[in-house]
Amino acid sequence: MSTVTSSSPRRILELDGLRGLAIALVLATHIPAAELEKVHGFLPDLVHLGGYLGVDAFFVLSGFLITTILLEGGGLRRFYLRRAFRIFPVYYLTLLLAHAFLRTDKALPWAFAYLSNYYFILAESPPSL
Repeated sequence: MSTVTSSSPRRILELDGLRGLAIALVLATHIPAAELEKVHGFLPDLVHLGGYLGVDAFFVLSGFLITTILLEGGGLRRFYLRRAFRIFPVYYLTLLLAHAFLRTDKALPWAFAYLSNYYFILAESPPSL
């Protein structure tokens, strides 16, 4: 049985929990193998397998939620506008902070245009911090 909140009557809290678990599985793959071996019962290969499962689960759940929004009449334009207003303010703040502390001068104009991947492809160098 699904639980709903009063602020969003169509929200399924269990899916939020599954997405959180998927994210935790992905984050666990970034723990160094030596640290995993110290914890009894955790095998690095099993953790990495969980990371792949976490990525798959996250994308399947996100796809389901996005499709549900679109089918309920939200429309593609409205979906992307809401997404832009939710993501871009934090994105540009992060870029400004990264520039202030890391001096990422060369890629910064590309990042502001949301095209930094193309910069790294054209520069033939992987992104580094």
